[in-house]
Amino acid sequence: MAVNRTEGGMTRRYRARVLLNVVVASLLSLGVAIGSVILMREWSYRRDLRFDLTRDHRYELDPLAKQLLRTLETPLKIDLAWGFDSDIRNRVLDAQGYPRQDLLEVFYRPIVSEAWRRIEQVLLEWSRFSGQVEYRTFNADYEPQRLSDLAKTLGVSPDEVVNHVILECGGRRRVVPLRKMMKDMEWGVFPAQPGAERLEPRAPGAWLVHEELVATLRALLMGEMKTILVAQGHGGVLEEGSGETQRLRSALQSDGFDLVPSDLRRLPEVSSDVDAVLLPALTSPLSAGEVKLLREYEDAGGRILIYADPRLPENYSRILERYGVRLLDAWIEDRSLAHPGRRGPADLQSARLCNGLHPIDTPLKNRIELYAGPCRPIRVEKDTAAGARRTTLLRASSDARSVPCTYDSTSGAPRMDEAAAAPTPESDRNLAIALERPRGGSDRPARIVVYGGASFLAPKELAASTFFGNRDLLQNTLSWLTDQESAIGLAPRSEVQARVVTYERVARPAFLTSMVVFPGLAALLALLLWLQRRS
Repeated sequence: MAVNRTEGGMTRRYRARVLLNVVVASLLSLGVAIGSVILMREWSYRRDLRFDLTRDHRYELDPLAKQLLRTLETPLKIDLAWGFDSDIRNRVLDAQGYPRQDLLEVFYRPIVSEAWRRIEQVLLEWSRFSGQVEYRTFNADYEPQRLSDLAKTLGVSPDEVVNHVILECGGRRRVVPLRKMMKDMEWGVFPAQPGAERLEPRAPGAWLVHEELVATLRALLMGEMKTILVAQGHGGVLEEGSGETQRLRSALQSDGFDLVPSDLRRLPEVSSDVDAVLLPALTSPLSAGEVKLLREYEDAGGRILIYADPRLPENYSRILERYGVRLLDAWIEDRSLAHPGRRGPADLQSARLCNGLHPIDTPLKNRIELYAGPCRPIRVEKDTAAGARRTTLLRASSDARSVPCTYDSTSGAPRMDEAAAAPTPESDRNLAIALERPRGGSDRPARIVVYGGASFLAPKELAASTFFGNRDLLQNTLSWLTDQESAIGLAPRSEVQARVVTYERVARPAFLTSMVVFPGLAALLALLLWLQRRS
C-alpha cells in the first residue's frame, strides 16, 4: 500500500485508484443489470414468462385462445367501440328528455372505462401473440366520425356498434355485447319525475371477458352459418315480416345462425342442409302432413326446437311421444318463482329456474334472471324409446300448482279451471327439457329441445341482455342442437385456466436469474475488487 510518510495515510494517487475502481465496478454492475433486464424483456416477447396473480387472470392468455390464434390463416379484425349508448343515456334523462352529463360522468363513465380497459388488455395480448390479429378501438363520445365510418362499413347503425366487440374473419362476423361480459351487473336508473325511486348503478360482481371473447372466437372459426328453419303459416310468434323476427334474426346472425322462414305445408321434405327446425308457439295445430315431415326429419338425425304455450292448443304430442314426454294441458303457478312486478303467480321470472344438469343451462344457473312467463308443465313418463335421454333444463319449485286448461274446439281459446288447481307432482314440474335418442347405424343422434312457454322468445326480454338471460339461453340451445357445444357462451373457467401458471419451464429461468445469476455476478465483482486491492 502506498503511504504518505509526511502526512500519514494513503496517497492521493491510491485514493484516486480506489475511487476509479468503485466507479468502474458500479458502472459494470449497472450495465449488467440493465443488460439483464433488456435480455429478459426481449426473451419474454418470444416466450411467455409472466406470472398472472390477479384474481380474474386478466393478464393471462387463455390456453384455448392460444390454440385458436395459432390456427389463423386469414386476418382476424377486431373492433371495440365503447362509450355511452342509447340505453345508458335513456337511464339519466332530465325533465326535457336530455341525458344528464353529470350523472353519466359520475356513475357510468367508470363502469364503461373499466370494461374497455379489461377488454383491451385481452385483445392486445391476442394481437401480440398472433400477427394475423388486427385490433382497433373507438371512443364513441370523442370520435363520432370514426364510429360513424365503422358503422357504415359494417352496414349497421352507430348504436349497434357502441359497447360491442366486433370480430371478423374470412367474411364471417361475430358480435359480443359489452354487457355480456359483466356478471350480476345492476345498471340503475335516474327518473326525472319528482319522488320517483332512484337506483344507482352497481359495478359487476365479476367479469367474463376471457370466457366470452374466447367462446366467440371459437364460434367464429368454426365455419359456415347454421341454417335454422322457422315454421310459418301458423301465426306463431316469429312470423315473417314482424319487427321482432327481424331483430332476432339480426342478433342470431352475429352468433352464426341464419333464420330461414318456410311453410312446412309446401315442402316435400326438410332438406338435410337444415341444421334445426324451430316451431315458435304455433297458434294453429300442425297438420298430419307436417307431423309426418318432421318425424321423417327427426328420424334422419334432425334437430327440432319447440316453444309451446298453455294458451295455445297444440301440444306436439305426435312428435314427442317416442321420447316418453308429454306437454300437459295446464299451466304452472309458482309464487316462489314469480317476480313481484309481473302479473301473478303464473307469470314466471327468476334466477332459480335452471336445473344445472345440461350444457345448455349449467352456465346460466343462479347467474341471471330468466323470463319464462306462462308455461305448460312437461311430464316425464316411463321410457317408451330405448336409449332416449331426457334432461330437465328448467324446473318449477315444490310450491308449484297446476291449473287444468281446456280449449275451444272451434277457436282454440283456453279456459282455465282454477277450482281444479292442484299441487304439481314432481314428474310434472319440468318447464323445459332436452331430449336425445340414438339412431341405429349412425353416430349422429336425433335431438329435440322443448320449452313449455312462448315468453322465452319475448322481444323485450331477448333484447334486454342487461337484465335477462333469455338470449343466452336461446344461443346455448341452438349451439347444442347444431353440435356446437364448444360455442356455448358464459361457461365457467376450468381449473387449469383459473390457477396461477407455475410450469417448470417458466419457473426455472426466473429462479436461475434471481437466485444464481445476479448473486454470482455480485460475488464475482467483489472477488475482483479484493484481488485488485491485494495486488
